[in-house]
Amino acid sequence: MQISQRLGSIALAAAVAFGGYAITATSAPAAARTDCASNANIRSVHNHLDGLIDRLGHDRRDYGGHKANAIRDLSNARGELDAAAQYAIQNDHENPACLRGLGSIRDGDGNRITRSQRNSNGDMARVRRLVDRMIDQLNGDQRDYGGHRVNAIRDMQAARGEITAAEQYARSRGY
Repeated sequence: MQISQRLGSIALAAAVAFGGYAITATSAPAAARTDCASNANIRSVHNHLDGLIDRLGHDRRDYGGHKANAIRDLSNARGELDAAAQYAIQNDHENPACLRGLGSIRDGDGNRITRSQRNSNGDMARVRRLVDRMIDQLNGDQRDYGGHRVNAIRDMQAARGEITAAEQYARSRGY
């Protein structure tokens, strides 16, 4: 009895020390702790993509079709991040609340403010830099999300190429 009481005291002390998680030699393997922090990267990039797509929509020209292609590629990347969130919920049994905030923030009222050509050209450079940052952010993520993270990176790299081509198009046309 003395030994079992002493082991019980040790288990209780360990539980208090580790934030209430009791550790015993006879317990079943612990279920993976769902942690919303592991999905914050996906959520952040997804929401930034919404903003970039909206920004490009306000630019004055189509830059020889490159702007439309960049918007398509960024939309595809956003779709891959939606799929990554669903993968996390269905396969990794993540709490759906951990992936809150995914959704379009684009204005649906049709009221568009069109930028001047100079501001549109500058916006292309800003969007390219932001896409580069988001690619780096996703490259640093440890989770794979069933390959959807890598697919999103691929789509964002394609968008970056289109934005670069749009910048070259603008320079070659003198605007």
